[in-house]
Amino acid sequence: MKLPCRTSFGAHTINIRTVTDSLDAHVYGTWDEPELRITICEGPADSMKFEALIHEYVEAVNSLLELQLDHAKIQALGLGLAQLLARQEYEEEPAD
Repeated sequence: MKLPCRTSFGAHTINIRTVTDSLDAHVYGTWDEPELRITICEGPADSMKFEALIHEYVEAVNSLLELQLDHAKIQALGLGLAQLLARQEYEEEPAD
């Protein structure tokens, strides 16, 4: 799965990097607010990388907007959004 190298949220540019080394047991991504950087581990399956990326997006929004969501809510929101985005269906375009 190809991940973006950056995104933006409001006036903030968030860099996204992948690393080949494991971050920690059962940790597939991190959000570094001072550096405005998301790091995603290259190792897990594509679905896990996608879920990790969405989770770190929620972490970024939480900290940049000072929402003060607890981690359980961040996890639930991240997983829910990842499932919604991964399971989208589109109408087929009519053939010309």
